[in-house]
Amino acid sequence: MSPRGADWWTPVITDFLLCLDNAVAGNRTGIVVCAATNNVKAVDAALLRPGRLERSIEITRPNHAGAINILRYHLNGDLADADLTDIGHLLDGCTGAEIMMTVRGARRIARYAKRRIELDDLVQASAPDEDIGPAALTRICTHEAGHAVASVILASGDLKRCVVGRAAGAAGRTLIANETGGDLMTRDTVERHVVVLLAGRAAERVLIGGAGVGAGGDDDSDLAQATQLIAALHASTGLGDTLTYMVSHRDALTAVRVDRELRSTVEQHLRTLQTRAENLIRQHRHEMLAIADRLRTRRQLSGEEIRKIVSGASFAKDAFEPANGDPHQKSDGL
Repeated sequence: MSPRGADWWTPVITDFLLCLDNAVAGNRTGIVVCAATNNVKAVDAALLRPGRLERSIEITRPNHAGAINILRYHLNGDLADADLTDIGHLLDGCTGAEIMMTVRGARRIARYAKRRIELDDLVQASAPDEDIGPAALTRICTHEAGHAVASVILASGDLKRCVVGRAAGAAGRTLIANETGGDLMTRDTVERHVVVLLAGRAAERVLIGGAGVGAGGDDDSDLAQATQLIAALHASTGLGDTLTYMVSHRDALTAVRVDRELRSTVEQHLRTLQTRAENLIRQHRHEMLAIADRLRTRRQLSGEEIRKIVSGASFAKDAFEPANGDPHQKSDGL
């Protein structure tokens, strides 16, 4: 609270804490007090201590399983026997309201066609075909294919789907579930993750001849995420060239903007990883072109379809290349 409002709010909060303590004290068994907020960091710490509202549970956007559950709810018995796995991947990370609107859109498509809702209606509503110019479509498909191939080749995360279209506010999306359990992140896993982020831009540079603006533009972009990861690696995790803790992961982008030395270190590291990404794209050019071509036609591919293309193209390429192939086309080891 601001000092200006402290005189008013302090007794209000104090009285509220007293009421809460009286409500849950003594023999008042069976009473459970719940509260909700969209900014838990602004809640007074005294309210969150044990004995009061002691547990904080963050309700995030639904994952794949959650998206399917919300779909089933809004379908209200329709498509009861349909496999919604692929649709769930398309809606992974969407809000409940967005999933509800997808079902409404699918019902609208079916209503105009004067029939019952079908699975393809959900696909069309979640990733509608858009009129994209040939040059832009080629660039978008190439960019997303770069992310997809790098994720599969480097075994970085679990590739779920590639989608071309602006349904989620971007020209295209490559949905990758990154590692959240098991072993902790290491420098190797961070670098592989960053190479995947840079591979979209690298694919444009290698296969089209130059990169567009799609890799940057805001704090959620590929370049912003890559910069934040590498900055945190050097400034907060002790996995870079120094053990000094300078800033949290959350504030790593801000630190890069104000610290010239850190910015130079991050820039050199990113350029090294960009080179690795471009080498990977050159080595797996066949897979890249096959996936980009499919995306131009279908506008979406599942992770399983992409993995089959990558393994099939790699097998065919290995079968027909001479044993003494170009040494410059070897894997970069990531």
